[in-house]
Amino acid sequence: MAQKLESIIAKLRFMDHEMEQIYLGSNTRERIEDLERLLAGGSSDQEAYREYGTLAAREARYKKLREEADFALLYLDEARRLQNGTLEDSFNFADGVIEQIRGFMLENRFTGNYDTNNALITLQPGAGDKEMLKSYIKKFSDAYSKFAGSKGFAVEVVDEDESEITLRVVGENAYAYFRGEHGSHKIIYFDGSKKQTNYLTVVVDPEIIHSQFELKDEELSLEFIAASTKGGQHANRSSTGVRVTHIPTKLTAVSRGRSQNQNKINAMKVLYSRVVKYLDEQSTKIGEKRADPSRGGYMRVYDFTRNYISDSISQHFTHDIESFFKGGVGQFVYAFHGLRSLIE
Repeated sequence: MAQKLESIIAKLRFMDHEMEQIYLGSNTRERIEDLERLLAGGSSDQEAYREYGTLAAREARYKKLREEADFALLYLDEARRLQNGTLEDSFNFADGVIEQIRGFMLENRFTGNYDTNNALITLQPGAGDKEMLKSYIKKFSDAYSKFAGSKGFAVEVVDEDESEITLRVVGENAYAYFRGEHGSHKIIYFDGSKKQTNYLTVVVDPEIIHSQFELKDEELSLEFIAASTKGGQHANRSSTGVRVTHIPTKLTAVSRGRSQNQNKINAMKVLYSRVVKYLDEQSTKIGEKRADPSRGGYMRVYDFTRNYISDSISQHFTHDIESFFKGGVGQFVYAFHGLRSLIE
């Protein structure tokens, strides 16, 4: 018990120090003061008001967490002195504060243009055994859904057929949490005594609802395809599914529900987000820190023959391969955002 107590105290002090360093390095206080001067001068810039509100809330949360960390340390010290039933309660309280600090530190890294947006995740088969890839697409979809649920996000299935799934993850910062999953995933496993390699593509885009860009009808190609819902044979025979292509960029989106009208709406929403994101990247010439599946190669390996996962972007490595597929995606989120020291 004494060893556990000292371990929690050391972890809490470490996390409190790391949080302070990250917060001070973000220059949040300086930016708040700049915005206060701007707004005090009579500016009506709505973006400035929104930024000020976001930063003020971040600063308030930081101060509250510092206070809770100080209280947790006092609570642990008092529990150590008394050596009574309050020890376990103090452990639980400290663990809760540590988890909140971890979340705060991670969200301070969410500074991308679309990081606060919802996320659109499409899982597609790459090279390899198509039947086996179907099962892995389902496993990845389940893992992402479980992780999203653990963060309080809602998950909707936008499109699904036998070999492809598109998920919509709804909640603040959903895109920031999942954008590190974008890329080609290499899966190695034994089929009998023979080692097999398959590739699965994960496309992650922010859901973009409003921008100055408009999709023009003359630049779109609309195709009606067979639906693939749980509606039985009738759903599979009827061509209620919709595939829409933006001809200039060759980007596509698909929806295969029962309602053709709703499928068109869903596909257009996904396509709009993909096109806006693509054009934004092309205009700025600044790519995100993420892999491009269209360029070949892979960004992560799942080797079931040697029980490990290795990520080439974040350099994160783990032998606990099963935890990922149980929803333990968080370790790769922290690593992607440069916080490997916070992975437990």
